[in-house]
Amino acid sequence: WSVYIRAAVRKEKGLPILVELLRIDNDRVVCAVATALRNMALDVRNKELI
Repeated sequence: WSVYIRAAVRKEKGLPILVELLRIDNDRVVCAVATALRNMALDVRNKELI
């Protein structure tokens, strides 16, 4: 399932939204988003876009 979800987030243009959330002034949000981006980057195509 994780492969499907990574591809779906990319196809729905979710990566730029996640990157934008890194600018939020809330450590918990930034930590969660950084973890999500790390997981998204396991896909080579996502890694290139990030």
